[in-house]
Amino acid sequence: MCCEPVPKPRVHQEDPEFLAWLRTQPCWICSTRAPLIPRDAIEAVGSAILYGLVEAAHVESRRYGDVENAIPLCRLHHRDGKWSWHRLGGRRRFDAHWKVDTVDLAHEYFWRYLQWRGQAAW
Repeated sequence: MCCEPVPKPRVHQEDPEFLAWLRTQPCWICSTRAPLIPRDAIEAVGSAILYGLVEAAHVESRRYGDVENAIPLCRLHHRDGKWSWHRLGGRRRFDAHWKVDTVDLAHEYFWRYLQWRGQAAW
């Protein structure tokens, strides 16, 4: 008898508000900030301006949720550039190339978010 695989449960919670806040932060590498232009208007202009958009790059699998698991990267450093997260093949090689611990960095950004919301415990 064959069974369907049981999906792995999410380990951490999702937080769309955190991801929205993170996209307002500058790219961690080049300090590019997201333009204050509606996304549909940007897409109508063409792909050149899309490189200025900041994305929430998950440092672990999305299965781990959003909380303490994402950093702000522009599209060039997240997906498309030679030394981007996806072109380098993920966290280990990205961290080595940029000399950073992205897990620690993700924790730091989540702490900043909690401070911004006034929820950080001192």
